[in-house]
Amino acid sequence: MVDNLGKPLTRGQRKRRLVLERVKRKQDLTSYLLREKQLENAKNIKKKCYNLNNLKHEIINASEVDKEEASSQEQGKKNKLSRKKIQNIKRSSIEFYRDVLQHPDFNEIDSIKSKLMEKFENNDHGNDQIMDIVKNSKKGKQKVNKSVKVAKSIKKR
Repeated sequence: MVDNLGKPLTRGQRKRRLVLERVKRKQDLTSYLLREKQLENAKNIKKKCYNLNNLKHEIINASEVDKEEASSQEQGKKNKLSRKKIQNIKRSSIEFYRDVLQHPDFNEIDSIKSKLMEKFENNDHGNDQIMDIVKNSKKGKQKVNKSVKVAKSIKKR
């Protein structure tokens, strides 16, 4: 290795230059990798923007097409009911709503209260048969104490 004037470098200068070259290569490599990442990110952002712009245009076009189809369908569909049928439908719907309005309001608490009062006034306490079955199934056979059995057997002798 030779310096700018053509003189040979000393051992320490050569070592320092090698270290400097190594550091420069590392810095070049890291700067190159950073630039590549930045370019890649920029491309991805452009792709995303491009995709979002495409999506935006597709949505706008689809909404415009839907509006055109809706307007064409509205023009194409005509009410094919005759005047007499329309009047009959109106009359039946009005009668139905009158029936609904005339129907009494349903009050749950009052209905439950009235049913319970009727049961107690008529001495009807619900399904007594079911209650009897439940009570009898719990009793079953009465358990007899062994000492009672022994006492009875002694009395019989």
